[in-house]
Amino acid sequence: MQITCRAGDLKAAVDVASKPVAAKSTQNALTYVLLDADDGCVTVTGADLRVRTCCQSAADVDVAGAVLLPPTDLETVLAQCPDDASVSLTVSASYRVTVTCGRMVVRLTGADPETYPIAPNIRDTATFTVTSERLTEAIRSTVFAARKDDARPVLSAVQLVVSQAGLALMAADGERVAQRTIAVDADAPDCTLLIPGSSLRLMAPSLARRGSQVATLMVGTA
Repeated sequence: MQITCRAGDLKAAVDVASKPVAAKSTQNALTYVLLDADDGCVTVTGADLRVRTCCQSAADVDVAGAVLLPPTDLETVLAQCPDDASVSLTVSASYRVTVTCGRMVVRLTGADPETYPIAPNIRDTATFTVTSERLTEAIRSTVFAARKDDARPVLSAVQLVVSQAGLALMAADGERVAQRTIAVDADAPDCTLLIPGSSLRLMAPSLARRGSQVATLMVGTA
């Protein structure tokens, strides 16, 4: 793999994708972020056993490919690059990664991307849209009431009810209840689901940065 892109764009992508990545995991590959370059962009993916986050950055892709990198090491290197500077990543056959930005040259040890868990195939999908700003406000208005431990898993989740009346979020920890309803597009499917509160807490900061941009939510079965 060999790519060149704007340092600020890659920083932002790594920052978003690395949110769910844990320092330790029962699956070692999940302590890395996956960089996958093809078709004029690089996709950065981070995941734990519940959440999978992907973020794309435009890039000049000279050689397509993929590699796993420790997110902390990559972020430390990118922090030394001005946002408007060009940064190049070159990956060897043994997954040694050379990062070049101006006169700075840093070598990182990567890992085989084939060990990274495959994303589940989502079937019978239905989508609906809502502004990122409204969704962020609804999450923050309810997720605080969800338990932060798994002693009672149902109470550590937030219930989402989608209907023609809108999207209703509700959370409870046995002592308090928080609920918020927001408008969604007219074609929203009727469905009810539970999402771990920890997952929504990870997602909220990234949504907040999108402001009034439209967020598309996809509901289906794996």
